[in-house]
Amino acid sequence: MDQTRWRKATRSDGANNCVEIHPDGWVRDSKDPHHRPIAADLHALLAATRTNRLTR
Repeated sequence: MDQTRWRKATRSDGANNCVEIHPDGWVRDSKDPHHRPIAADLHALLAATRTNRLTR
């Protein structure tokens, strides 16, 4: 997996307290990028984030 394509939210201001996404459909924890990322439907994840439909 190309390590240069991971993107972090611009609102994180460079902090390591958010998730990063990869355009191939992967999500990882920015605090520990060496752990295995999880597969995700990025369109659904972003839509849920934008409409505040995520739950803990």
